[in-house]
Amino acid sequence: MIKINSLSIPLKHNENTVKTAAAKAIGQSADSLTKIIILKKSIDARKKNNIHYVMTVAAEVKNENAILKKCKNIEKYIYYSPLSYNIFIVSIISSFVSSASTSSKAVSSL
Repeated sequence: MIKINSLSIPLKHNENTVKTAAAKAIGQSADSLTKIIILKKSIDARKKNNIHYVMTVAAEVKNENAILKKCKNIEKYIYYSPLSYNIFIVSIISSFVSSASTSSKAVSSL
C-alpha cells in the first residue's frame, strides 16, 4: 500500500470520487487501484466559496514499486488490520502478566 497526502475531495463525494482523485495524484487510472482506506479526513473551510475535504488515504495499487520510484511525494504504507493489532496487544499483555506472576512467585518464596 502507498500513502497519498492532501487529496482535495468535494463535500458531496462517494468512494469512486476518492478513488479517482487518488489515482490522478499518482498518475494512474482508477482501475489500477484495488483498495482505498481513508486514514485522515478534515474540512478545509478557509475559502467560503470552496469548502472541501482534505484527505490522506492508503491505496493498494497493482504496480506499487514503479509508482514509489516515479512519485517522490508518495510513501510506502503498511496497514495493520484491527484484528492483527488486537492480537499483537493481547500477546504483549499476556507476556507481561506471565512475567509479573513469575516475579510475584519469586518474591513470595523469599
